Amino acid sequence: MATKPLAGSKLFPLDKNYILKEAQFVQRQELLTLLVKRAIQFYRQNHNPLGLVDDTIADINQSRAPRYNKLFEFYQDLAGIYRYLSPDNQLELMFDGRSQFDKFQEQWREQFLAWAEKFYQSPTFLRAVLEAAVLSEGEAKAQLAANRFKVFLAQHFNLKVYKYRGIQEFKSA
Repeated sequence: MATKPLAGSKLFPLDKNYILKEAQFVQRQELLTLLVKRAIQFYRQNHNPLGLVDDTIADINQSRAPRYNKLFEFYQDLAGIYRYLSPDNQLELMFDGRSQFDKFQEQWREQFLAWAEKFYQSPTFLRAVLEAAVLSEGEAKAQLAANRFKVFLAQHFNLKVYKYRGIQEFKSA
């Protein structure tokens, strides 16, 4: 585990949220890779079980490397929501030989993958993942997918993620 806070971080070095943020950051690429692979699998199994080559499948097959950077903002928002929903800032005494960092990595990974499995059930979410990472290369489509992620997260968690104000409960009329 690193000993200095992430750039722009205003947390104490041994603050739980700093350790959790670092654990989330370290796993970003791995978890986004799993997210995209599973999204493609889920799409093929549930939306194209016969394996017919339609436009979407052809685009998936022809895509080169997924553009994970188009999912970074979604990942950051989801990681922030996870920290928001886990407000306890006290570190536990660990008696199993693991560090707090290892524990937070494991817990975040489990929660991320569990949420992802639920999220795949939503056609909006599934389409956003595929459009952002695999299907389209245009910036406009990527921005549209980013907006879909924001709306999806707001509806699913009843929380709104603001860049400068943080996370707030979504107020419905």
